[in-house]
Amino acid sequence: MGFLSAFVENMFFQTDAQRYWQPEHYGLTGIPFTAENTDGRKLDAIVLPAQPKDGKPLDKTVIYCEPGVFNREFNLPQVAYLAQKGFTVVLFDYSGFGISSGKTTIDGLLTDVETVIEWLDRSDYARSQYVLLGQGVGCDAALQFAHAHPKRVEKLILESAYANRRHWSKERWGPVIGDIAARVLKCKAVEPEDVLAATQIPTVLIFPEQDNFARKGQKKRLEAVAPKSTQIWSLPDARYLGTFGGRPTVWHDAVASFIAGSKDGKSGKTGKGKKRQATV
Repeated sequence: MGFLSAFVENMFFQTDAQRYWQPEHYGLTGIPFTAENTDGRKLDAIVLPAQPKDGKPLDKTVIYCEPGVFNREFNLPQVAYLAQKGFTVVLFDYSGFGISSGKTTIDGLLTDVETVIEWLDRSDYARSQYVLLGQGVGCDAALQFAHAHPKRVEKLILESAYANRRHWSKERWGPVIGDIAARVLKCKAVEPEDVLAATQIPTVLIFPEQDNFARKGQKKRLEAVAPKSTQIWSLPDARYLGTFGGRPTVWHDAVASFIAGSKDGKSGKTGKGKKRQATV
């Protein structure tokens, strides 16, 4: 059963070690670093210092939890705009992703985030709290950390989050393969929907309307348990990972506004601290 569970876990991840986008492609400077875990795993990571085109850097650091697709270089376009808008941004590869050592597991996502933050805490980029931005599987990673260390998280931004891993497997892979996958999947980590239901951290849930990763059943489950303070944004005609890696939109500004806003998540354009649906 352990082999079968590991096989199903691999459905959550698509990794490679190819080279993709570099900070220079976006007019940015990157500072690479390696974060090492107590068990010897080494995670490949990079800091993008705030490099705003206009104005002064903002006193916020965003930790990007990638969506489990290829590696951090491939996903750089998803968050490069945040460094351009004045935020410090940290990207890293999970164990087994890119050139990071070790094996990728769902239960290991928490340790990976902890390892990167422990490195940051010893660096010039240390902060008492960080903003966590996750996409896809990265939402799971961000929520696991928020559950274990809620006081270290200032805000959560979650795009294409699934609510429950077994339910996600059924919905994504259909009534036969999905049912088998759900039965054999063995994870100890708390489910995303359980973390969201209990969190007091200002949170935005982002749902592309044509999402083929976290489908409608996952959205309904998360909406049902989300605290009233949660902001819920539905992106019309948007596909999975199809909004933030492209040309600037109002949603880029909305995310930046939410990050820059007050501790309770109030930020003008993106809402007034209450659960809401937002479209443009």
